[in-house]
Amino acid sequence: LRSMRAWDTNRTLLAFIVSALLLGGLGLEILDVATNGVPTPGYQFVFWAGLTGALLLSLTERNSAGKTAGRLRLGLIALALVGTAMYLLPDSVGRWLIFPIFIIAFAEEAIGRWGFYEHLHQRVL
Repeated sequence: LRSMRAWDTNRTLLAFIVSALLLGGLGLEILDVATNGVPTPGYQFVFWAGLTGALLLSLTERNSAGKTAGRLRLGLIALALVGTAMYLLPDSVGRWLIFPIFIIAFAEEAIGRWGFYEHLHQRVL
């Protein structure tokens, strides 16, 4: 969005793509598990890539506003990565583990969006 200088960055575009990969991949995986009971390996790669991208973006964040929220977001990403690793193991806790992973990822993304808009609110547009 060129009219909003704060949004006209590569990082904003990358965060949008990562969010779409993460939540879209998890959403498709949930639909697959709920309808077929068997996950599709391609979706697992997509949301794993989304989680990894979210972790990297969160680690390289230079926003000083909301440090506690940033730490909470990192913790949720780490928890989702651990849950995903357990989900990917054969005969793991169960395929229904995808639902709590989605809730954790959704909360992490909500905190990330809150931080983005909070930082934007503090900047002079």
